Amino acid sequence: MSTKDIYISPDKLKIVKDTFKLYKNYQTYLVDDYPQVLQNAKNHHKEIFTVFMKRQKNRPDLIIPDNFSPDATITNLKQLIDIIKTN
Repeated sequence: MSTKDIYISPDKLKIVKDTFKLYKNYQTYLVDDYPQVLQNAKNHHKEIFTVFMKRQKNRPDLIIPDNFSPDATITNLKQLIDIIKTN
């Protein structure tokens, strides 16, 4: 992996579908702190491994749907290393 494989966008929902088509033959991880982004990605590409970044600060704009079930939940990015190693 290189930095060319990292995507950052202000409108993540807009780029999810097209971006992950590029990686259909690879194990792909999506880390985000908004459940809607993770669910949208999973709806388009079932094989994406979704990781919910649970922030410690109080966020009144964050709505977690009842049926939300990411593949993993982390509180800091260092935890992602172990997730990638085991998947």
